[in-house]
Amino acid sequence: MWFRKTLVFSITFLFITAGTTSSIPLTVSGYTGRNTLYVGGSGPNNYTRIQDAIDDANDGDTIFVYNGTYYEHHIIIDKKIYLLGENKNSTIINVVGKHQGVQIFCDDVIVKGFTIRNNSYAFDWWCNSLLEVNKSKNVVVENNVFISDYKDPNRENHVCGICLLGSENCVLRNNTFYGCSLLIYYFDYNYSKNENAKVEYFIHDIDSSNLINGKPLYYYKNCENVIVPSDAGEIIFVNTSYSEIPKFENNDTAVNIQLICSDNNLIQNAKISDSLSGLWLYYSNHNIFMNITADGTSCSLFLWHSNYNIFQNNILPSVAIEQYSDHNVFMKNLFKSSRTYNFSIQLESSDYNVFKCNNIYGVNIVKAILLRAMKVKNVTVIKLYNSHHTIWDKNYWGDYTGFKNVPKPIVGLHRAIYVPFNYFNFPSYLNFDWHPVNEPYDI
Repeated sequence: MWFRKTLVFSITFLFITAGTTSSIPLTVSGYTGRNTLYVGGSGPNNYTRIQDAIDDANDGDTIFVYNGTYYEHHIIIDKKIYLLGENKNSTIINVVGKHQGVQIFCDDVIVKGFTIRNNSYAFDWWCNSLLEVNKSKNVVVENNVFISDYKDPNRENHVCGICLLGSENCVLRNNTFYGCSLLIYYFDYNYSKNENAKVEYFIHDIDSSNLINGKPLYYYKNCENVIVPSDAGEIIFVNTSYSEIPKFENNDTAVNIQLICSDNNLIQNAKISDSLSGLWLYYSNHNIFMNITADGTSCSLFLWHSNYNIFQNNILPSVAIEQYSDHNVFMKNLFKSSRTYNFSIQLESSDYNVFKCNNIYGVNIVKAILLRAMKVKNVTVIKLYNSHHTIWDKNYWGDYTGFKNVPKPIVGLHRAIYVPFNYFNFPSYLNFDWHPVNEPYDI
């Protein structure tokens, strides 16, 4: 099964008497433990804001935060400090509906004993976290509560509890997530098609003491022949192969199943709903996905540099296949737009993918432009950007009003000019489903 790795540095905490106002001794590799700064409480020199205490701290200092609710967002930790809350249930950071909570930009930071809650979704999953560890090493996040409870009818309401973004050797213990979960990601648009993933950015020390809506987070690294228990709240494979997820049921969270640099696995019989993402593949090849329902998700499937995967008999709203994800096969699936995105399938810089005998509910880009000009809302688009040699065959197109057995045209686009938060596109090629069917498949 999964392996525990020795912590990359040792931590020795002395017992803390409830309500003490004295300095808190700390012995951590790389820390001096010489000063303790206090936030809240009744001390004469105590800070009222966590960020102010961080700004005045030095490497090796402890910041002790007394019980209370601190209405702060975009708290930046850029020093080697130990940030300690008095009690995880009553020391609360309320992010006041902003999209960024706490961000760590330094190695050897410890965060323990907080509830962090109430941030919103703005853009890009990895930029919407209650706590983000950004390009940092040896960070410890322990005994915290993360709650995604901000509600906005015009925005996505699920966010990541913790995002480990381009970071290494982090330790996660005894954290509890409600309505959110963990995302591990490395973002680099400069990767070429032939480069390998930087797997070191996904190797951490994470165990099942972390709970997602009361269910364990299963994180497997460098494994083979794993069979994942069915009580998972989230599943992450890192360099894990020839393994199986035989059953998975989950809802009301952010990310559910991540495969990172993991090949030749079988994932089946999953039911995912009311979540940000269903399946997330990153540099993962030759996997099989069967009988998965990811309805009620914003993006049911995200492929990044992942090839030769097979998807069969799944319900997958808003599938995004991006950045050199080639030779994937989709057969007998149902595709439709999600509650957030107006596309059922988006292909970008990905070639030789096969879509056969699927139910696809969407419209081509020409019809979409006309409908939008007529101010028709909720237009669903099949988006193809710089993706070539896609095979479409015997699909049922729910929107298609063509004559029986007449080929279904699918317009591809070329992304030419990037402007902030969008692209200027123009049609560059035409695809066809040469044998569309007139009745939907039983999926």
